[in-house]
Amino acid sequence: MTGRLLIARVGTERIALAVESVREVIDLPHVMPLPLAPAGLAGQFVLRGALIPILDPAVVLGIPRSPEGGSAALVLADGEAALWVDDAEDVWESATVEERPIPAGSDRLGVLRALLQRGAEVVAAVDAGALRAAASATLRRGL
Repeated sequence: MTGRLLIARVGTERIALAVESVREVIDLPHVMPLPLAPAGLAGQFVLRGALIPILDPAVVLGIPRSPEGGSAALVLADGEAALWVDDAEDVWESATVEERPIPAGSDRLGVLRALLQRGAEVVAAVDAGALRAAASATLRRGL
């Protein structure tokens, strides 16, 4: 991955997304749950008069959600969906990280791009578009 990377925490894990894939980071607004919604859809919220669905990447990535839940939303570049995260922590320049391949067989959904290491920190680089597509597929299956 090249360019700037947004580091976010989901449950106990940290993920990296290209800064360009995120339009804005906001404090988690009031999320309205949707009756009978599958686990991958946390609900929806109002942003500047528009209803935005908020997807839960913890479900897609198989990460246990922290007990206190998330506190931020990453509004995706097209503004038509957001990702529920525990926190947006940092921005890294890709030139400051070492990129390693994802171990074979560890990414059945095709959302992981690489493992990024900066010093002792290791973060999974995630493709926001692929994550959104995987979440949408989960919603269609009703899981």
